[in-house]
Amino acid sequence: MESWMPHISSRLETIRFSLTKIPLLLLLGLLGGCSSMVFNVATEYTQTYAEDVAMPYVMTTSDPAMGCAMGDAMTPALMSMGTFNRGASKLGVMSYMSSALCAESQAREQALRYQRALLRDDTIEAQDARIMVKRAWAVAADRQYQAWHHLSQYYGEPGTGCPALESSQDELVWLLGLIGGLQAVNSDIRSTEGRIPRSIAARVERSAQCLDNQAWWGVPKAIRAALWVMIPGVVPEGEDPWRRLQEASDAGAASGVRLANIFHAMAAVSAGDDELVRQLIRDHAQAEKRRLPDPDYQLKLRTRLKIRHYCRYETRSD
Repeated sequence: MESWMPHISSRLETIRFSLTKIPLLLLLGLLGGCSSMVFNVATEYTQTYAEDVAMPYVMTTSDPAMGCAMGDAMTPALMSMGTFNRGASKLGVMSYMSSALCAESQAREQALRYQRALLRDDTIEAQDARIMVKRAWAVAADRQYQAWHHLSQYYGEPGTGCPALESSQDELVWLLGLIGGLQAVNSDIRSTEGRIPRSIAARVERSAQCLDNQAWWGVPKAIRAALWVMIPGVVPEGEDPWRRLQEASDAGAASGVRLANIFHAMAAVSAGDDELVRQLIRDHAQAEKRRLPDPDYQLKLRTRLKIRHYCRYETRSD
């Protein structure tokens, strides 16, 4: 699997030169009545920058809050370009997933506020916090579902076959879109609104087979195995979902990208196995000390945010 980062410097020089032309092109286009052509050119340059430079950079940052802020800030501008270029849908997968991190973070902060209010026997504050938790999860579900929608627009409907994934970037976008669909269902359940189709889960399970499990840190198999636990009657004959989840977690720890841990924990929560959740939290913390994250894919920090959400199981046992 090739890395994006060796290509960024050369691409950045090309894009920097190209971006200097945009004001002149806009002026000439407006004067000449060719605004549509100018918008097409400006859109292409902007999307190239976002796809080849901005998004890969966000994947390497050690500040997940900055990543979600960029998603919030850039998503409307990038999506408005879809009128001129279908490539906006590809960017929409990544930008909406980044933006959803903000809503997830708000949901978790409000959940902590809810717990503090309960400890103080402040029922009014607790009720208010609980409402805000559900609202934040509803926003997260909407954004994650938008990522799924844009995945479908660009690559075709997931679950009906494997698209032509021509590069590692296409594979990563496909993976993020599948995660977005699965998380949209999960976030919708937490919001109690019931607006996201539950059929997405089965389509994610089928679509995860389109990716190389070893190349992508064990995540494709972790997604499928987690769904085998969560959806009754879908375990293939001869498969042990818990063994597959452990193998995926081990592969993630060895690679430095521990995204598979999320799905392992998700399955454990679904099965009501609190002890396994606590063990996964401890294992995740130890793995961070033993192996530094892949510098090109610091999804570790996003993983940490999600794993931290399950830490209520640790405090509950104290």
